[in-house]
Amino acid sequence: MLNPRFCLLSLLAIAPALLLSEGDAHYARRAEGASGVVARPAEIDQALDSYRAALTAEPGSIGARWRLMRALYFRASYCGASREEAKPWREEAKRVGDEGVEGLEKALGEPRAAARIEALRGQPEAVSLYFWTAVSWGEWALARGTFAAARSGAAGRVRDLGQTVVLLDPSFQQGGGDRILGRLHDQSPHIVLVTGWVSRERAVQHLERALAHGPDNTVISGPGTGREKWKPWAIRQPEAARYSACSRRSTPSATTSQPTASASCRIAE
Repeated sequence: MLNPRFCLLSLLAIAPALLLSEGDAHYARRAEGASGVVARPAEIDQALDSYRAALTAEPGSIGARWRLMRALYFRASYCGASREEAKPWREEAKRVGDEGVEGLEKALGEPRAAARIEALRGQPEAVSLYFWTAVSWGEWALARGTFAAARSGAAGRVRDLGQTVVLLDPSFQQGGGDRILGRLHDQSPHIVLVTGWVSRERAVQHLERALAHGPDNTVISGPGTGREKWKPWAIRQPEAARYSACSRRSTPSATTSQPTASASCRIAE
């Protein structure tokens, strides 16, 4: 006869994996029933429920954390929510990411410099955690306002997270770390003693590196200060590797100044 305690422990052990699998299935169906560039929230809401439950069951799960942040990003960005309606999801994503990064760094003994990167490389999915935490901070900052966010330290936080992504894997998400850093330098205000390190030249350098990793991603060139100023629309859609085929068919959106991919590509991938 099976021991009830053994059965319970076995179920608890496999529950997070089952919940992640369930969440992934809902996430894969997030575009079902989309109307134009707006997705119906039913599937992504169920994905969020599954990822939250998985994280509750296993708070140390890096996989649950980055998946939850990714789903929160989609829910806030592509389901027709207003800026105010999206704020709770932005706040949650930032908190989930910060808790994950802080917990991982402490678990590794808070190493510094090259030892830190080497230790993080030994952690499966660490690059996904730092990438989505950077995205979450960036989206939170945009919702709050660039100047207010810069004064709160958001720009420095995004910079450090994005640089970690580059050091861990510069090719991740077709140069996703460099795209984050490129957009950061392009969009952040230059405030003495706060964001004095912001550089438009560095923006171009980072975006050129990102383009080398993802040549199919669309960037828009326009007038800048002394040279072309590159603005990658794909930074607002950080899973750029999945958008590459769509980006070539991008068209201006009626609701945003940023070019967007066609509705089916933008939402489904």
